[in-house]
Amino acid sequence: MRRCPICGAKKNKILFKQKFTEELSHNIVICLKCNFVFVNNTPSQKDYDEYYKVMSKYELERDQLLHERYKETIVNHFPKSSAILDVGCSTGHLLYLLKKAGYRDISGIDPSPECKKIAWNKFRIKIDTASIHSFNPSKKYDVIILAMVLEHLRDVRESLAKIDKLLTKNGFIFISVPDAQNFLKDFEEAFGEFSVEHINFYSTFHLFKLMEGYALSHMHSDEKNLFSLWKKSESLERS
Repeated sequence: MRRCPICGAKKNKILFKQKFTEELSHNIVICLKCNFVFVNNTPSQKDYDEYYKVMSKYELERDQLLHERYKETIVNHFPKSSAILDVGCSTGHLLYLLKKAGYRDISGIDPSPECKKIAWNKFRIKIDTASIHSFNPSKKYDVIILAMVLEHLRDVRESLAKIDKLLTKNGFIFISVPDAQNFLKDFEEAFGEFSVEHINFYSTFHLFKLMEGYALSHMHSDEKNLFSLWKKSESLERS
């Protein structure tokens, strides 16, 4: 069974069992040490990487309004000379908006080959077909975007350790995640945040716990999503 992605503790308590099929269900648990809520009976990160290669459902641009808000955050905080990497960039729509805003040093990765095709055909944006762990660029980045990514990752700290190595000395990570502390207020769809793909449920408190070693530059919630910017303040040693 999976340990807590935040503190690494083994002990947890089942809150709910989300059944999708006879063969597939999620044990949604709460960590008894740090109170983080997550799914503890997941397959490996490699299995998830393969899943997103062949089962991507993000070819449709459903998040254009969110992308506009992400773009405004980037524009308000970073010069046009910044080297930017969008991890899990889907079809490259956010990179397209940044390009229109004047950014030229932009890159993106997504595990879906179909997303790469659409990014070029629709937006003339070149992206790489890769996961966080398979991506090995020859440069570092001033800003790395994790927009609706962390809730999907099984090996959260291992992934952040790789991302940390891709940042420049004073680089930033932009993070957006569903705001778990406001799940009860308004659902766009019944059990939508407890889909087969969502395995981590972040509150403000747990983002701070996860990003220890970074300095918070900006955070706000629209009561559906948490948006935050974290500045690299030292090299992290992640377990």
